[in-house]
Amino acid sequence: MTYDEPMPWMDDRQKCRECDGTGEVIHEHEIYHRQGFDRDVGYVATKYVQEPCEDCSGTGETNNNG
Repeated sequence: MTYDEPMPWMDDRQKCRECDGTGEVIHEHEIYHRQGFDRDVGYVATKYVQEPCEDCSGTGETNNNG
């Protein structure tokens, strides 16, 4: 085995497509703010939350075979 050949234990791993190999995904959450309990007027705020990737369990790598 030479250094330019892939190692056998690394053949089944590839970069996660969901998180692009970072291990974390950014989700948008909409938060609704009303002016009062009896009024249906207000605004919508967007909060960005960084969470671990569910596809790769935060490692950034997935199996090549699925």
